[in-house]
Amino acid sequence: MNIQEIEITRITTDGGTESRPLSQQVVSEYAEAYKADPKKLPPPDVFFDGTQYWAGDGFHRLGAAKVAGLKTIQVNVHQGDRMEALKHSLGSNTDHGYRRTPADKRYAVRKALAEFPELSNRMIADLCRVSPTFVGEVREECRASTVHVDSSDSAAEKRIGQDGKVRRLPARRQRAEEAGDQRGADDPPGIASETSQTPSACAPEPHEEANSDGVTPELEAEAFDASMITLDEACVRVVTVATQAMTGHPRAKSKVRTRLNRLRAELDQLIKGSLPQVEGLKRAA
Repeated sequence: MNIQEIEITRITTDGGTESRPLSQQVVSEYAEAYKADPKKLPPPDVFFDGTQYWAGDGFHRLGAAKVAGLKTIQVNVHQGDRMEALKHSLGSNTDHGYRRTPADKRYAVRKALAEFPELSNRMIADLCRVSPTFVGEVREECRASTVHVDSSDSAAEKRIGQDGKVRRLPARRQRAEEAGDQRGADDPPGIASETSQTPSACAPEPHEEANSDGVTPELEAEAFDASMITLDEACVRVVTVATQAMTGHPRAKSKVRTRLNRLRAELDQLIKGSLPQVEGLKRAA
């Protein structure tokens, strides 16, 4: 790490490298932390191109440092330009700091699509640390807002895959690609688009419209994330209870294994697409 203390005013935070809107509440909380100890929070990452420092993450910390009245701040300096800072920003805060909300993830993907419309869904997903399927959904939303130009195969849209090769997307394959095609490598050769897309066609939109049931994509995503958290907690609980039972009651190992095998069989059905009976799961657990 290359930790340096520099003047906050030298760091560019309004150069379009942010990947989510600022939360003023978080800025206020961080400002109080800085007032108590200017070095309490981890150093933000910035990229230096020889002339300018570009913020790559830590926008809340940088804003809070200004609110707290700090003149300088410790930062982790990387060599790179605005584009490197943006790429770093798109995938930041996935497992530390002020965690991203579903709306933040959608904002980041829209930002990436606006800056790199030629990249494949898989490459955008890698940048933003989300799934290719999610990128495909957001790209389709962006496409729906563009002006129709030509639906023929001659109106080709180019995409750059993970191997660096440029490919064209045929209209007949466009929807499958935009849905986050999971078939393996990058998009196959010969691929095109039904509409032309410009970087401005997919500018970040912090607020999403509700569907016919009055549920916004953000709320749907939050509900899904909550379900995944519950699932993770349940898995941890099963392992903990099974370990305690087998450790505290050695003679019960056979019974514990039997129940775990029954649970595994039910989960195998679920993975294969057949929903098991809830009562069966309760007995297995």
